[in-house]
Amino acid sequence: MTESNFDPNSIEDAVLTKLNDDMRELDDKIAVEAYPDAGEYFLKHPHGALLVSVREGSLGQNNSAQGVYARHALTVVITIMTRGRRNTKSQKGFYGWLKFVLNSLSNLFIASEKGSLAARTWGIDDYQNGIWLGTAEFELGGVFVQPADGTAIF
Repeated sequence: MTESNFDPNSIEDAVLTKLNDDMRELDDKIAVEAYPDAGEYFLKHPHGALLVSVREGSLGQNNSAQGVYARHALTVVITIMTRGRRNTKSQKGFYGWLKFVLNSLSNLFIASEKGSLAARTWGIDDYQNGIWLGTAEFELGGVFVQPADGTAIF
């Protein structure tokens, strides 16, 4: 049985690497991390954080003489946590970091998936204890082929 390239960990790693690489060019910085596995996240950076996760996927498949074609679309979510909603002279707010994320990740090619990220939605979800919390969502699609001999799709 062969294994496909479907690997949410490698997708998160590619997104984390791209955001960190692009962050190096900025004067204003915030933390860039994988979304925590469990429990609450406590903001450690004084200005904010970008948290990366693969949230969900949708699957579909077609049969053919060559094998089974499985299509999937994954949702990659960047959670944006900032101390301000609007930019100030000294730091970016939610809108500034949203722009950074959209510019950094739109059309990012993920080699393991043979596909690119496409911006889908964004929004501000909450404001608590001086922290603005929102998300930017991207879609990543891919196709896997399971040969007629029965080797694995995923």
